Amino acid sequence: MNAPHHIHFRFLKISITFPDCRLASPDPIPVYDNRAKKRYLHHINGTIHKRTLQCDYHSIQSTPLGLNHGYMMMSKLFDYLFYRKRVCPWWICFTFDNVLRKLFHDPDQILRPYINEGSVVLDIGPGMGYFSIPLAKMVGENGRVIAADIQERMLSALEKRAKRSGVQQRITLHLCFSDSLGVTSKVDFILAFWMMHEVPDQQRFLAELLASLKDNGAFLLVEPKIHTAKADFAETVYLASQAGFTLCENPEIFLSRCALFKKAKK
Repeated sequence: MNAPHHIHFRFLKISITFPDCRLASPDPIPVYDNRAKKRYLHHINGTIHKRTLQCDYHSIQSTPLGLNHGYMMMSKLFDYLFYRKRVCPWWICFTFDNVLRKLFHDPDQILRPYINEGSVVLDIGPGMGYFSIPLAKMVGENGRVIAADIQERMLSALEKRAKRSGVQQRITLHLCFSDSLGVTSKVDFILAFWMMHEVPDQQRFLAELLASLKDNGAFLLVEPKIHTAKADFAETVYLASQAGFTLCENPEIFLSRCALFKKAKK
């Protein structure tokens, strides 16, 4: 292994070290992931192929091409700046859980087609309630929204906002386990908005979602384009289909990759 590269970003006051490694496969495909195994989909002559490469966070395997080294460097920089591959901290939600966001992510426009009065909805990774609070208004007095998050401070902020909006009685706050969703209730609709890229074991997570969803229930998966490449999103869609979800459509949502799934009735 050659000497690592060092890059200093003075204006950000950070220094990042990038290892120089080699790819086990002869194909010049840059791969960057913090899991022991990375499964991804790629296209050859219009056919989707699934591949498995051995990767490691501290020993990234790549071709000796300079372009791929640059890819790795920029990937790690973007991971640092945009919290890719790690949970978004509670305090950063103030930057996008605000009234200005409604200009391009209108909760009513995005979610109204899937919600009925009296529905039970699971909002995973709800932040400070940007979607949870409008959902609570949509489901009405007989409905319920389960806001599930791994960060207690995030749920506390959501609770305060829900009280100010007068819908706290319709929202159930659920603190997830570090390795499990832990939701036992059956729900009519699941929303996973800009959070799936933070999940280390997506296969297990999707199996939990399927178990929580009622027959004929819907699951809307939305991922940010800045965090999730097309190949990574295709892999997640593939894992969802393997778990038992049926892909219905790909809605258009600003700056997002989207997939609407249904759970077929047994």
